[in-house]
Amino acid sequence: PGTDDHGIIRSDFPGGWAGDKVNAFTGEGLSAAQSAAQEFTRRLLNWRKKTPVIHHGKLMHFVPENGIYVYFRYDDQDKVMVVISKNSEGVDLNMGRFSEMLAGHTSATDVISGETLDISHKITLRPRSVMILEVK
Repeated sequence: PGTDDHGIIRSDFPGGWAGDKVNAFTGEGLSAAQSAAQEFTRRLLNWRKKTPVIHHGKLMHFVPENGIYVYFRYDDQDKVMVVISKNSEGVDLNMGRFSEMLAGHTSATDVISGETLDISHKITLRPRSVMILEVK
């Protein structure tokens, strides 16, 4: 539920203030979960900044099916596949459905993990996850 407590909504950003024990600018005092979230955001935003197809590419999306939504951003040089799963369990995604966009491509790189995936038949999705793939 939301809150009308503006003291919580407008909390100071941690770091840069006298007496702060946690500093999100330097990473000092962050919990493991906070550090992981900061690294995830840093990696994703830096990738996005240097990937023109995200900003200027064409969009091709597919009707959601079985709790999974897939769309592509693409141009003549690059292709990015975004897979969003709202499933509470892991699931295999059959790549044949996306042959219009994947013809001639057999691998992709997960933007967050850096892992190279075989996309020729299926990929395994984690529960309630988003996967961003640079298609090769």
